[in-house]
Amino acid sequence: MLVGQIIPFILEYIHHGIIAIDKSGVVIICNQAAKKMLKFDEPVLGRPITSLIAETKLLDVVDTGRSEYGKRFIFNDKTFVVNRTPILDQDFNKKYSTNKIIAPKMLQIFLDYHWPGNIN
Repeated sequence: MLVGQIIPFILEYIHHGIIAIDKSGVVIICNQAAKKMLKFDEPVLGRPITSLIAETKLLDVVDTGRSEYGKRFIFNDKTFVVNRTPILDQDFNKKYSTNKIIAPKMLQIFLDYHWPGNIN
């Protein structure tokens, strides 16, 4: 398998829930573990995160660019410990006069992969 094929495979079958949003708050990744934990029975890709999780702090992380680790999160009467980490791009760097990056090739791998169980 090529690296571009391995990473999405790992993300899809890892036991940790992973949700990623774009800078406008639209869900671009939601793996099977996240859908199972949060009991999402309908497709989530392309939907605003706030329509799925009203009290999400993901948009705060996008706005500030600051990671959050080990935070308590309650959803549907279940308590989770979550980490929120921004994947930064050039727009973020211009806005905050910084030089943080994710390799463009890596970001493209995530965006191009068809995530099973979701309807694009």
